[in-house]
Amino acid sequence: MPPLRWAPDTAGNTAVLVPGTGTELDGIRGVINRASLLQDTAMKLDPGGPPVAVVAWLGYDTPKVDTDIVTVPFGGKAEAGAIALDGFVDGLRAAHDGSPSHLTVIGHSYGSTVLGEAASTGNGLAADDLIAVGSPGMRVDSASEFNVDPRHVWVGAASDDTLIARPEEKAGWLTGVPIIGGWLAEGAVGIHGPAPHGPEFGANVLDVDTSGHSGYWTPNSQVLNSQAAVIIGQYDAAVLGPGRAP
Repeated sequence: MPPLRWAPDTAGNTAVLVPGTGTELDGIRGVINRASLLQDTAMKLDPGGPPVAVVAWLGYDTPKVDTDIVTVPFGGKAEAGAIALDGFVDGLRAAHDGSPSHLTVIGHSYGSTVLGEAASTGNGLAADDLIAVGSPGMRVDSASEFNVDPRHVWVGAASDDTLIARPEEKAGWLTGVPIIGGWLAEGAVGIHGPAPHGPEFGANVLDVDTSGHSGYWTPNSQVLNSQAAVIIGQYDAAVLGPGRAP
C-alpha cells in the first residue's frame, strides 16, 4: 500500500520545493518525484509524527538555458519569482487548518536564488526553515540577512557540482587570459552573491554524499535524509559537513 499523501492545509509539517533553471511544465514530473522522495523519507523518519506534505512549486518563470543565459545574472527572474513564492507561502499559512504547520522552503539551483531573494526582501518569507542545495548564490552576503535565524538556514553542495554551485573549480583557468583574465574569473564566480555553502556565509552546512547538480534527492542518501529531518524539525538528525554551523 503506498504511503498516505497529505494536503498542506492539514499537514503538521509542510515543505515547498522550488526548482531552478530549465524546469518547464512538461518536465515537472521530475520535481514531483523529488517532492515525493522528501515526503516519504520524512514520514519514515517519524512514522508516528504529524502528517507531512511536500509541494513541488513551479510558480515562476524559470530561466531558460538557451535564451536567458545573458540576462539571468541580473536577477530579474529571481525578483519576480520571489514575489510569487512569497505570495504562495503566505497562502499556505492562511489556508492551514488549526495550529500552524512547521514550514520549510527548499530551493535547488536558481530556485535557491529565488528563495534567497524572497527571504531577504521586505518582511521576508513566512517559513520556519530554509534549505538551499546546488546554489549559485542567494543574493545576500550572509545568512544573517534572511528573516529567519541563521540556525534555521541549511545549505549544501556536492563536491563535483562545479558548473553551478562551485564555479570557482572551473573558472581558475580564466586567470591565464592576458589582461582581462582576472576580471573574467571574478565575473564567473559569485554572480548572485557568495557561495552559501561556504563557512563564512554562516549557515548550517549539510554533509552531501551525492554526486552532480541533480543528485541531492538520491534515495537513501544522507543529504536526502538531512533535508527530511529539517522538514519535520528533527534538527539533530541533519548531518553537517565540515562547514561552520551557527
